[in-house]
Amino acid sequence: MDKIAKVTYEYQLLRYRHDVASGEFVNIGLVYFDPQTGFLRTRMTEKYSRLSHFYGQISGEFLLKSLKALQRTFSDLGKKIIDKQLIFNHIEQVTTTILPKDDNTLFFAESSKGFHFDHHKAFESLYERLIGQYSKETTEPRHDDHYAWTKIYKQYFDEQKITKCLKLHQIKTQSDVIDFDHAVKNGIWHCVQPLSFDLKKKQDIKDKIYRWSGLVNELQTVEETHHIYLMLLMPSDEQLCNLIQQKLTIKQSNLEVTVVTEQDAGDCAYKLKKKLSYL
Repeated sequence: MDKIAKVTYEYQLLRYRHDVASGEFVNIGLVYFDPQTGFLRTRMTEKYSRLSHFYGQISGEFLLKSLKALQRTFSDLGKKIIDKQLIFNHIEQVTTTILPKDDNTLFFAESSKGFHFDHHKAFESLYERLIGQYSKETTEPRHDDHYAWTKIYKQYFDEQKITKCLKLHQIKTQSDVIDFDHAVKNGIWHCVQPLSFDLKKKQDIKDKIYRWSGLVNELQTVEETHHIYLMLLMPSDEQLCNLIQQKLTIKQSNLEVTVVTEQDAGDCAYKLKKKLSYL
């Protein structure tokens, strides 16, 4: 089968900062850019209920007008980029043209990079995960493991046409049986496990981390070789993200557990496809 071309992108989050001294902020907009093709897309939140929840009374009408003005400015800039009137090599050149770096209430976070097989899908996924779910702009329930698979990660395996190969696999350890719903064997077992740490309470996140850490330790008692891919929705807390990496990543002779975030999901699915020589 022909290899599906990957497209690279950069993105920045627009943030609202009510008090510079406190360091607290809320994500309220997304700018997405592909320097190779000039593809530029932006979206700003259309509701300020989440800001009111955090900061009490704010000038919502003024904020929304400011965001709409920013949206129009980015749209005009995007047209000039497509027409080759302006050329930018990376996203921060774009965003600082519109909103210079300073101590304003509105500011852009540091840029991040990723790749996908479709710019529009990548943009929608990023916006929903980083902004939409928190601002109540969607009717999706709180994200769980099922959501992590059906709404985020399954599409990458669909694009590689390997979803149909994934099936239930039970791993018998010394003291338990652990089920994986999405697994395939080619020499060794490859198990794809979606996990959401997008939970409301910090303690619930920690409990889930340690529960899965225990399962990972139990899997080390199995003689047959397995590679487990944990497809994660990560928490916003950096310390918890580090804890996840520390507790759930392992590489031994009979067991490898890899933590995968959405940024790496396309590459993970592609590499798994390459390992399945019978496809």
